[in-house]
Amino acid sequence: DNCSTIVAAVREGRRILDNLTRAFAYLIAFHPPLLLSALIVPLLGQPLLLLPIHLVVLELLLHPIVALVFQADPPSDDTMRRPPRPVGAALRLRTLAPSYGVGMLLAGVLIALYLVALESWPEDRARALAFCALLASQPVLLLSARTPGRPLWSRGQHWTRTVVVVVAVLAVATLASVYVAPLAHLLHLEPFPAVWWLAVVAAATTPMWLEPLK
Repeated sequence: DNCSTIVAAVREGRRILDNLTRAFAYLIAFHPPLLLSALIVPLLGQPLLLLPIHLVVLELLLHPIVALVFQADPPSDDTMRRPPRPVGAALRLRTLAPSYGVGMLLAGVLIALYLVALESWPEDRARALAFCALLASQPVLLLSARTPGRPLWSRGQHWTRTVVVVVAVLAVATLASVYVAPLAHLLHLEPFPAVWWLAVVAAATTPMWLEPLK
């Protein structure tokens, strides 16, 4: 007997669908570096870029933490101004195509960074460089997925408390993975010269190259 309940239900349903789509976009962009590095690097006769322990950390710890952002995101400002979606049009693959491009680009940059580092560094140090770049790229992928259809730097990026906490956790995890000795030993990583953090930042921000194409 209260139509406002229907409006609230539609708004919540659209919020959930939007956030699921954005979460899928993030996951699609994130996985090409994992898959392609596991395929291409061994074919080139080089040591694995990502070891099983890294995959465990990324899949069982990183993804659940990032998922908190999409779960907590509020509805967009235009949520109730959009017309209804056609039946079956909720998660069309073409809407996620840019995420494939971002993932492929990031994979190429990370593999190239790792191979270059291997030419002059031991395996654990080169792996640390690429692994830190992969971790550092996660906030970029996350924020990009939250603004579909418009560049990352455009207006409308809402920095919720959850986003701030997750980005801070990712930053701490990136530094701790090489500078906290027990953790670095567990992950088979070795600290690299500080100047190479510039390369880490450059590699981590490569997804922004495709932002103008949104």
